[in-house]
Amino acid sequence: MTPARRRRTGFTLVELLVVITIIGVLIALLVPAVWAAVNRANDARTAAEINTLAAALASFKNKYQEYPPSRIVLSETGALAVGSGGPPPFFTGMTYTDQFPNIGGNPQIPDPTVADISYDALAQRSINYMRKLFPKAVFSPGSSQVASYDINGNGNIDPGVIYLEGHECLVFFLGGIPTHTSLNNMNPFTLEGVGGFSSNPRNPFMPAYQPNGTPNAGAQNRVQPFFEFNPDRLVDDDGDGIPGYIDPLGKGPAGRYFAYFSSYGGSGYDPNDVNLAPINETGSLVTPFSVSFPVIASGGPSRTTASPLPNPYTSSVPAPPGQKPATFQNPQSFQIISAGRDRAYGPGGQYVETTDGDRLPAAGGADVKRERDNVTNFANGTLD
Repeated sequence: MTPARRRRTGFTLVELLVVITIIGVLIALLVPAVWAAVNRANDARTAAEINTLAAALASFKNKYQEYPPSRIVLSETGALAVGSGGPPPFFTGMTYTDQFPNIGGNPQIPDPTVADISYDALAQRSINYMRKLFPKAVFSPGSSQVASYDINGNGNIDPGVIYLEGHECLVFFLGGIPTHTSLNNMNPFTLEGVGGFSSNPRNPFMPAYQPNGTPNAGAQNRVQPFFEFNPDRLVDDDGDGIPGYIDPLGKGPAGRYFAYFSSYGGSGYDPNDVNLAPINETGSLVTPFSVSFPVIASGGPSRTTASPLPNPYTSSVPAPPGQKPATFQNPQSFQIISAGRDRAYGPGGQYVETTDGDRLPAAGGADVKRERDNVTNFANGTLD
């Protein structure tokens, strides 16, 4: 009689190694596909939000006949001091209990060694725009107090000038006056969100509430914001009370603002409208641009400016022969730029709308690779 064959109770070592190898191969095949799908979803989410911002800007233009400017100076005391030859100190007096500093929005004080419009030109441009948008409010180039507005909603009439770059203008004009809370209207503050402008035409900048929660008399009737900004993504890292809006791809140290550039009704883009301090972009090229309004000459033609990052995008080379104004993408409206998954804006410059070949010219070398994942309002998805 044949003895009963002993039943196996497990796998051999060779069999286990084969199974582990197969699982490893499957993971190696699946992880890149899953990661690519996640990246595509994040890109689509960012693009959808940019499209919503673009629709809000279109609604703003429909109401005011202008897109918001992308760089202005404001004074809560009315003391913009046009003709002074230089800017008063910028107001940076607010601190927060829950903000992440140093994501690139610290004030970039105009550098006389870099080509830029003068302070006086910027102040006068600011006054002109604010008078168009809020014709019954008082804006004056004089140095004496002509009106008092709590523009940043901190319960005080602050000294100095509030300097808003493009990422802050986007929030200020589409969202309105920030809402802060604090103990006894003093530092530190908590940024609760933005609450539209007052419907009072003579003081549209009146906050609905004081930081201690007390309602401002006559300010409860509000003009609703054009865009509902998520309060968790509003960041004010320059301490002036006016936040920028970070894109949905990162928070904290990984946060990056939506960069906003206005074409000023077709007058031309100003690359210096968004001069964010470079973060993890050391060595990035500074691209010279020709602009269509006067700048201070700095060792070169007066129409050429070398701007810190980020920069708007052109369809021509940034500084054409003869220093004629560059041809920009969206020449009559605006550009919104997300830094993309790598959190780097790149040098900006020429972007060519073609269906084949490289739409980002190789002139930028390795730096231009940082732009391939940027998401904008003029490209269908990322720039690559």
